[in-house]
This record gives sequence, C-alpha cells and structure tokens, in this order.
Amino acid sequence: MSENQKPTESRFILWRILEVLEKIFCIVPVVIMTVIVFAAVVCRYILRNPIGWSEEITLMCMTWCVFGAASYAFYHGINVGVTFLVDRIGGKHGAAIVQMVIHLATIVFFLVLLYTSSMTLMNVMGKYSTAAHIPLAVPYSALPVGCVMCILRLIEMMLDSLKSR
Repeated sequence: MSENQKPTESRFILWRILEVLEKIFCIVPVVIMTVIVFAAVVCRYILRNPIGWSEEITLMCMTWCVFGAASYAFYHGINVGVTFLVDRIGGKHGAAIVQMVIHLATIVFFLVLLYTSSMTLMNVMGKYSTAAHIPLAVPYSALPVGCVMCILRLIEMMLDSLKSR
C-alpha cells in the first residue's frame, strides 16, 4: 500500500467516490477498446467488411482512459515524479514544504489546463466526429474531467500531508 493510501473506511466520501470513478474511467474504456478492436479485426480479415468507425471510438476510449488514470496514478504514487528538489532539501520539514509547493504548482497547472480545455470544449459543442457521428464533446470532455479529478486528488494529498504533520 502506498503511503498516501488509507483504509477505505476512514476516508471522506468524496475521495471514495473519486476512486470508484477513476477505476471506471480506467477499466470501462479499455474493455470497450478491446472489444471494438477485436471486432474490427474479425470484420476486416475474416468477413472482409471493415468497420469504418472503430478507430475513432478506440481513440475516444483511450483519451478517457488516460485522463481517468492520471488522478489514480497521482494518488497511488505510480506516476513519474522528479524528486530531485525534494531529495536535496535537508530535514523533514523542508522536504514537506517543498512538496507542498510542488502540489500547489501542479494544482495551478491543472487549473490553467482546466480553463483552456473547457474553452476548447465550448468550441466543439454541436460538432460531430467524421466516421462515428458522435458529438465531439464526448472525447473533448475527458480533459476537463481529468483535470478536476487530478486537482481533487492533489488537494486530498495535501490535506493528508498536513494531517500527518
């Protein structure tokens, strides 16, 4: 278990809901992608009748999976992290302060990304994908949702860090 993980019973309900959402955004798109790619291969090479929209749906599912998995990776510590600065700071308190500043900077980054991705989402409203005729709001909404989930996870990590000090 990661140092950030706590037993489920003692966690705030929002964090438990977020964890369920993260798992859904990680698992469901991968299952859908697998089924669609398998069906596309069968249709193309066995039935000789390719599915034209399979690539679009697969890319949309991959987008949702990536942004759903980002906050899950933050919380469980399986993301790539550069700890050079934290490792160089001597003492427990100095490292904790640097870690807090890093969390705040990451939250600011995700807030800017949330704003810009929301503006992009507004620009694609009412437009549809070429092959599957799915509203482009579906794949484009993955980024704002992922940003909100990451921000919530970072806030939880900061609160956990403050509580443990």
